[in-house]
Amino acid sequence: MAVRYHSLVVSKEGLPDCLKVVAWTASESGSETVQGLRHVEKPLWGVQFHPESICTEVGQKIIENFRQLCVEHHLRIGFSTSDRTIPQSIAQLTVTPSPLQHPTDKARDSHSFVVSQKIVDVALNAETFFEHEYASHESAFWLDSAKLPITDSEGKDVTLPFDFVGGLVGYFGYEMKEETMPRRKASEESGHHFRIPSAVSTPDAAFIYADRIVVFDHLKKSVWLTCLVRRTGGVAEKDARGWMSRISASISRLQGNTDSSLAKHSTPQQSASSSAPPPQSTTSPPKCTLSHTKHSYIQKVHKSQSLICDGETYEVCLTTQIRCDLPTTLTTSAPSPFTFYRHLRKRNPAPYATFARFGKEVTIASSSPERYLKCERDGWVSMKPIKGTIKRAGLEDVEGGTVEEVEKEDERRMEVLRSNEKDRSENLMIVDLIRNDLNTIAEPRTVHVPALMKVESYATVHQLVSTIKGKLRNDLSAVDAVKHCFPPGSMTGAPKVRTVQLLEELEKMPRGPYSGAMGYFSLSGAADFNVLIRTAVFDEKGVSVGAGGAIVALSDAEAEFAEMLLKADSVLPRYVLLLIFHAFVHADAGL
Repeated sequence: MAVRYHSLVVSKEGLPDCLKVVAWTASESGSETVQGLRHVEKPLWGVQFHPESICTEVGQKIIENFRQLCVEHHLRIGFSTSDRTIPQSIAQLTVTPSPLQHPTDKARDSHSFVVSQKIVDVALNAETFFEHEYASHESAFWLDSAKLPITDSEGKDVTLPFDFVGGLVGYFGYEMKEETMPRRKASEESGHHFRIPSAVSTPDAAFIYADRIVVFDHLKKSVWLTCLVRRTGGVAEKDARGWMSRISASISRLQGNTDSSLAKHSTPQQSASSSAPPPQSTTSPPKCTLSHTKHSYIQKVHKSQSLICDGETYEVCLTTQIRCDLPTTLTTSAPSPFTFYRHLRKRNPAPYATFARFGKEVTIASSSPERYLKCERDGWVSMKPIKGTIKRAGLEDVEGGTVEEVEKEDERRMEVLRSNEKDRSENLMIVDLIRNDLNTIAEPRTVHVPALMKVESYATVHQLVSTIKGKLRNDLSAVDAVKHCFPPGSMTGAPKVRTVQLLEELEKMPRGPYSGAMGYFSLSGAADFNVLIRTAVFDEKGVSVGAGGAIVALSDAEAEFAEMLLKADSVLPRYVLLLIFHAFVHADAGL
């Protein structure tokens, strides 16, 4: 089996006499599609499928055969066939190491050591601790859902058993593609690569330098306190020990409080015990709008498919954004971003969830199910793109309304997703794109796919997920890995560069933090970033939520619009979506 994407094709009709068709496929209608060509005299061959695709069964053999044909031709004409291994000095030119990630020995030595303390038998959840210690801080973060194995290292000179020991925590917005993607020659003089400007209300990127962190081991009920200590300047060891003593006392105090005493510290708005939407003001509801009406969104789906038919792209990850602006008179009664996040993580728990506040300018509440990129301390890089989503079954989806019937319907939906041709094609194209991205920064022959198109289940949806891994080249760092694979391929489409250019014409607006990546660069050399989907972005005037889906030749426009709403529903309360949908109807009526 060989993989063929939708693109321009060479047909048998009109081929010059010098070219001969050597491979083809026949359709049910009897027509033939050319799959392989060769020149009748010269050593030239061509294929109209993808031998490099993960699903092409004998792709490596095809490449080996091509190489052997070249060797035989060289022998016939007397051309030298001596070893032509590419020197490392030449191979390194494919990706230039980031100079900031290779500091001098003096810079490397600025952090003399990491002070750490382990607290065992902690009967306290991370949410309660964060609420009482950091939720009100102007700059703070919570990398949620991290479950780390812990071993004893109290005060001992040993390696900490988790990757993040302090460093930078933050996000890269989608518009950082200006800094990461290859430049066209036409853009060199102007200084601008893409036409869409940066988002106005949020920075393109924002990071917090974290020299003091609290790590919860949810499985072993223990907590690590870690502080970076500098020889000169920064945090002194005495201050680090003082901070640890204060946090230890706070944990002991919070553990000792009863549920009722904890409730005294929380207002009704801070309670996450109910899944009901935050209370509304009787003055007026927040003004919520969508960047593109339903009619406009569907038109853009059709335009994307037209571009696919024209051979401009294989897959387009089209997105839009819902914006809720809060009037000044309502800001005092509106829920805080952290209250929203507590509601979100309860309603839609996810493995790469995170909450972070970057001053007054921007706060991010994310229940992302997707990993963008993880780089471990030993150099192994992994990426986990998601393509393919279906709503989980509930009592409202079955006639009898029994638990058994719901489980049966849920299993059926999993199988529908697993076998859906359109979803599998979406996933496959992104897997091949990411394999290509990783091959530019990985050691040869290390890129592989340990999990291809596996169904993973979350609170509200089932999703089709793949895992791609590779070993980072020795001369590159985690920053290089994040940079050279950005933006996430699952949020662009394929091929990446051309599709990003097309998306600018289709969407005509910046995405901001949405569809970028959020996570950390650790001083241990590790990094871990999610894809900023299922995410609410707060600024000083309101909140925005992005949503979308991958458009391929097999896409149905109405179904794509419904999928976009399904993804947005996992973040925004349903009543807000209904309000916006009502606006769609009226807006479309006027078109």
